[in-house]
Amino acid sequence: MTLRERVRVAVRLQAAWQQGQRQQHDEMESVTKRISPYYRRVCSAECQVRTAHNNNLVHAQSLWRERLASAVRTCRIVMQDLEGNSVPQDYSLRNFYDDLLQLEEEFPSIRIDWEHSLLIVVTDAVELQGINLGPFSLRLSWTDWIQYRNSQAIHVIADEPQAAALHDDITHPHVREGELCTGDAQVSLQKALEQGRLADAFLLIRSVLTNYNAASAYVSLEQWEGQACNNCGDIVNDDNRSYCEGCHQDYCFTCSSSCSDCGDSQCSGCLDSCASCEAHCCPGCLSTTVQDESVCSSCRVICPGCHQTVRTGDLDRDTGLCSDCFILQETTHESLSTASST
Repeated sequence: MTLRERVRVAVRLQAAWQQGQRQQHDEMESVTKRISPYYRRVCSAECQVRTAHNNNLVHAQSLWRERLASAVRTCRIVMQDLEGNSVPQDYSLRNFYDDLLQLEEEFPSIRIDWEHSLLIVVTDAVELQGINLGPFSLRLSWTDWIQYRNSQAIHVIADEPQAAALHDDITHPHVREGELCTGDAQVSLQKALEQGRLADAFLLIRSVLTNYNAASAYVSLEQWEGQACNNCGDIVNDDNRSYCEGCHQDYCFTCSSSCSDCGDSQCSGCLDSCASCEAHCCPGCLSTTVQDESVCSSCRVICPGCHQTVRTGDLDRDTGLCSDCFILQETTHESLSTASST
């Protein structure tokens, strides 16, 4: 930014700030008008107490003391409600010029959008706990600054958005839709903007962006990257995620398991239970027995007689046949015995 450009911007900024200060001064005048009637009641009650005391009017003195106390309480409440309205302070053109110089030294880029009345200060790339969020543009609208002496006058825009996995509008744990959650810096930032100290204001915002506070984050860094579990919705990264071969979806380890037979990763919805041992298996590893039961490879066997699939425990220990084949063998044996005896 050239000297001439810097002076031009400083003039615009000071004009906007002074206009806001005049509005604040007008508010101060209205504050005085609001306090005046309550203060007059206090003075009037105090005068009555003094008059009653001088004339030894005990009952009247007690009555006016109560009214004085009530007037003082009311006046104090009104003043507390108006607390925070301060007398405007001066901030010279030279102060604004020096602030611009400081911003040029502290930040990699500063530019002016004259069409939209914006002072744009660009930060370095922000990295939090190994997550690169890219640089941010801090955009002060000096027309908004006339009305808003807080963070509402400054929008924080990600130049290279690395938004949270499930929230495109959250580009930083403390930034949502361009609005910055200032947290503990709120009071200091508001004072800086009220007093015209723009360099301090931008440095405070940079400090918020480069420091992570899990307690006030819109999305925690732990859930910033990765995929959502198709069952519980938790964000999981590649190291804590499994892919279900059955439904072809991603799941967290809590919501997924593996087939007891083939070991393929499956979600709980794609696994069935063996009718015999209740082991969790994928449907392809279960076979249907002649009794119409689904069993795993450890719990099924082929009957040598009928070549049908049966549960392991259903084979006769002596013959090794299923119950149907065993009965058929016994019946056949009895028939042959009867035929031979006749």
